[in-house]
Amino acid sequence: ADQSPDGKALATAHGPQVKLFRYPSVAAGCDRQVYEGHGGTIAAVRFTTDNQFLISVGALDMCIFQWRHVTDAHDDRGGH
Repeated sequence: ADQSPDGKALATAHGPQVKLFRYPSVAAGCDRQVYEGHGGTIAAVRFTTDNQFLISVGALDMCIFQWRHVTDAHDDRGGH
């Protein structure tokens, strides 16, 4: 898991899925975005220091994915 540099998003890896949550989340069952692309389990996720991308690394497919991290400057909760 990794928190975005602006502190408004949290990314996790669960099997072949990248999940992106608003942070902090104050409710159970919070909204999230789920992204798929890897051919198996994801080994790690990390935001770039400029908050522009999320990088995921596949453990089985040995692929590195670069996901654009889009934020909404008008939304104080942070966007995805």
